[in-house]
Amino acid sequence: MRRVTLNFVRQKGGPGDKIMFRPPPMSRTTDPYRQDSLPPHRIAKTLAKTGIDKEFIEYQVKQFELGKRHLGNMMGVDSELMTQSDINQAIQYLFPIALFSKRSRPIMKHPDEIFPKTATLEVDENKRPKNPFFFSVNAEFSNLFFLLADAIHKCDQALKEGRRPERFLPYDPLTQRWMGEQKLSDLLNTKVAKYNMRHFNSLIRRLATHPMAADYEHLLEAFRVKTGTAGLSIEVKQQKQSLNDIEGFLESDPFDRVSIAQGAKFTAKATVELRPCKDNEEAEVTVNEKLLSEHFDYIQDREQVMFPISVTKMYGKFHVKATVEGGGRSSQSNSVRLALSRAMVPFLEDNLVEKLRLSGMLTRDPRKRERNKIAQPGPRKKKQFRKR
Repeated sequence: MRRVTLNFVRQKGGPGDKIMFRPPPMSRTTDPYRQDSLPPHRIAKTLAKTGIDKEFIEYQVKQFELGKRHLGNMMGVDSELMTQSDINQAIQYLFPIALFSKRSRPIMKHPDEIFPKTATLEVDENKRPKNPFFFSVNAEFSNLFFLLADAIHKCDQALKEGRRPERFLPYDPLTQRWMGEQKLSDLLNTKVAKYNMRHFNSLIRRLATHPMAADYEHLLEAFRVKTGTAGLSIEVKQQKQSLNDIEGFLESDPFDRVSIAQGAKFTAKATVELRPCKDNEEAEVTVNEKLLSEHFDYIQDREQVMFPISVTKMYGKFHVKATVEGGGRSSQSNSVRLALSRAMVPFLEDNLVEKLRLSGMLTRDPRKRERNKIAQPGPRKKKQFRKR
């Protein structure tokens, strides 16, 4: 146990003299591994971020063994034969306490049970952390989210520049699974919150369904889980065939030739699943499991949806299955048009992709509703002026 010396000083001045308590200074120079200023759960959070020092753990183990011998001497028991339950009973007998909070009760456990097992902190030659998100709340997750978001941004930029993927990476949600909460926690050596898990699943699926996902296949494989022979992820054969040849697509399994893309405008978000049609098969265009004419009543909205197909002259070549939510009819039709244009890129020639890009169909409309201002009835509207 730590010996604490209470220092009392007399404060002069004011209405009478007051005796005040001055806490003793921390002896960091004599004992650099002393952590009495923080409770165990705060030490665990700090170490989870900075990494555990081996010397610190060795010191804590020595202190645990010393305290265990002291408990054995006080209880008249051999310390070598004491288990964790015996230690808990001894502490409860020697230090009876009725505090409700468990963190306020005295505990004595092995350091491996108190301090988390984390990876060693990587530092440079100046002893500075290499992780750029070290000072964030959760450095490992922030770094992972940045890698996924940066990969998605670079894929979007490649599509805007008119680049075509060299090969197509199929995605089947029925056979491909991603890391769960426990496996991701073990990989990152940190506890995973539910909102972080939802954010991770959203980013990894968005990257996996991107037409340019083949450029980051190594990143996807790092978080993909093998689920047995029936659920193995589909292996992509590196064939040197052009993605422009739709007849070559039809010779292979049509379920392996699916393009999925997302689009948005204002608050409307759309997802389009594009499949090539087989011979003598009529193309279908559905929105939210309804025909195009049933979902969009106005002909202007239907023209907006079919504009990418009419520009590229690809009538009757694809099955279009779109899902859209949020926004109004105009924003929904524009979001479906953007998603359809992005999904068509892997199937088109370079000149047709350039045509779509010049038409502005591969770029999202950045406009948003302007927020209301303080002390105003609307974004721009002002109150009526009264001179008197």
